[in-house]
Amino acid sequence: IWKERLVDEIHKFSMTLQVNYARCMSRKDYVTARTCKQRGIEAAMEIYFLLKRVYPPYYKWTFKALNELDNEGTFSNLINDISDKDINKNVWLKYDPNIINVEDEVVLLAGQIASYLLMMMKDNKLVNGEDLFLERYINQIME
Repeated sequence: IWKERLVDEIHKFSMTLQVNYARCMSRKDYVTARTCKQRGIEAAMEIYFLLKRVYPPYYKWTFKALNELDNEGTFSNLINDISDKDINKNVWLKYDPNIINVEDEVVLLAGQIASYLLMMMKDNKLVNGEDLFLERYINQIME
């Protein structure tokens, strides 16, 4: 059940923040892009709690509990930074699934969050690899 919950949240993170955010920005659908960003943030926090094997609290207390659980403050700072970052409409001309738009700070922060979560998954001996697109690890986790 733990692995099923984990891969469900990884899927949510990947689809909302690593794929659909960029698609929406390139289509100039900024309302949905903001929704994708927020849902990706929620999924990232859930993944963090699951990898720490701590029950995630009700959503309105999740970030407060994350701050308390994250002793170094690295992950909670990334979550705070991406939450504070507004979307930048001027850096999206077209969508290419093979290119990461490094001009968008939300995309860069999403990559840093993915990198941190990947490190945690490796620490939990769930995956091996360097790809920051977390969706690719779902089968490895469920083996």
